[in-house]
Amino acid sequence: MKKYVFGLGSAQVLVTAVVVGLVAHFISGQAGPAAIVIGNGLALSSTAVVLKVLQERGESTSRHGRATFSVLLFQDLAVVVLLILIPLISPSSSKGGIGFQAIVEALGLAAVKALVAISAIIAGGRLLLRPIYKQIAENQNAEIFSANTLLVILGTSLLTASLSMALGAFLAGLLLAETEFSLQVESDIAPYRGLLLGLFFMTVGMSIDPKLLISNFPVIMGTLGLLIGGKTILVALVGKLFGISIISAIRVALLLAPGGRICFCGFW
Repeated sequence: MKKYVFGLGSAQVLVTAVVVGLVAHFISGQAGPAAIVIGNGLALSSTAVVLKVLQERGESTSRHGRATFSVLLFQDLAVVVLLILIPLISPSSSKGGIGFQAIVEALGLAAVKALVAISAIIAGGRLLLRPIYKQIAENQNAEIFSANTLLVILGTSLLTASLSMALGAFLAGLLLAETEFSLQVESDIAPYRGLLLGLFFMTVGMSIDPKLLISNFPVIMGTLGLLIGGKTILVALVGKLFGISIISAIRVALLLAPGGRICFCGFW
């Protein structure tokens, strides 16, 4: 599993991000920071959609299913870096758009801030979460249990607002997963997950200009085909290099080829 997570996963993200970024920069004429965001954003896939497809087909335990899950796991880790990187290289940032050295310095400073914030959140969370949840469980109050879960998520998101609120939500998930109440928490937030995901896509759909979509429809479809076809070839080649059979590598590539919803978060 380690070979696939840190080997295949890192190779897939790196190779795809570099190729897509170079295409965006030299062919589409995008600026350097924009090309970096585009390359890294489109290198990722939709974890929720892919895992659901694997579960429905009963292929989660197959070789290509395990390889796909490993890559998705690394992508989820890479999302954290991407969410920190985006505000640093944006044109509105004081560090953005002024050269590679400035980006490296900003990333270094952000890494220090992130390390301090993450350490404080994890240390505080491990000390406080279990006693609080145990007390709530003893009272057997489902409303307070759900409210406390939302408080933890929103609180950690606010604590990391200077870096990324999504990073805070990610950390909250890690902290809650370590408690013995993780299954109950997952059950309580399941309705919110579907509702908020639907609301997110609804807002994205409402922001689309139909006239612009229709007028550029051939270009959009061509770009979409190039993205899926290009990612399929790249991921299949990378998978083959890591010892996966050609058939399994193609299956992994087809599952990972479409972009994920994190693209909308990064491009928003």
